[in-house]
Amino acid sequence: MSRQSDLHLFTRTALSQGHGPEEIAAALAAAGWSADEVAGALGAWDLRPGLPPVPRRERAALSAGMALVEGLHLIALGMVATQLVQLLITLVDIWLPEEQRQLVWRMAELRWLVAALVVFVPLWLWSGARTRPAAGQRRAALSVWIGHLAVFLAAIALLGDALAIVYRFLQGDMTLGFVLKALLVAAVAALVILAMQERRHD
Repeated sequence: MSRQSDLHLFTRTALSQGHGPEEIAAALAAAGWSADEVAGALGAWDLRPGLPPVPRRERAALSAGMALVEGLHLIALGMVATQLVQLLITLVDIWLPEEQRQLVWRMAELRWLVAALVVFVPLWLWSGARTRPAAGQRRAALSVWIGHLAVFLAAIALLGDALAIVYRFLQGDMTLGFVLKALLVAAVAALVILAMQERRHD
C-alpha cells in the first residue's frame, strides 16, 4: 500500500470514528505530512450528519496546457463582455446622440468592436468547452478560482453602474441615453455572472 493510500485510509477511518478535521489535521501535521497533503486528504471527504464520510468526486488534473486555456478563457470572457458593452453603447450613441461626432468615427468604432467579438467569442466558447471537466470529476481549483474572479469583477461593474445611476439621478441628468447604457452594462454583467455560475461550484 502506498503512502498516499495510507493517508487516505487513515483520514477516512478517523472521520468515521467521529474525530474532527482539526484534530485529524493536527495529528497528520505532527506525523510529518505537509499542509497541502493534509488539506487534500480531508478535502476528499464530505461530512454529512448520520452518514459515514462521503467521498467527493475526483478533481480534474490541471496541466500547464490547461492552465493556459483557463487564462485564455478569462481573457476572452473579459474581451467579449467589454467589447459587447462598448458595441451596445455605441449603437445607443448613434440612435440617441448626446454629442456631435462624425458618423464615420462611429462606423469605425463599430467595425473594431464587431471584429473583436468575431475573434474572441469563438475563443471563449472553445476554451470553455476545453476546460469542462470529464464526467465524475470536479473542476480544477484554478477553474473554480477563475469563476469566482469573473463573478467578482462583474459584481464590481454592477456596483459601479449603480453608483453612476444614483449620481446622475442626484445631479438631475438622467437622460434616456444614459439610462439605456446603464441598463446594458447591468445586463452584460448579469450575463457574465450567469455564464460563470457553473465554474463557481467545486
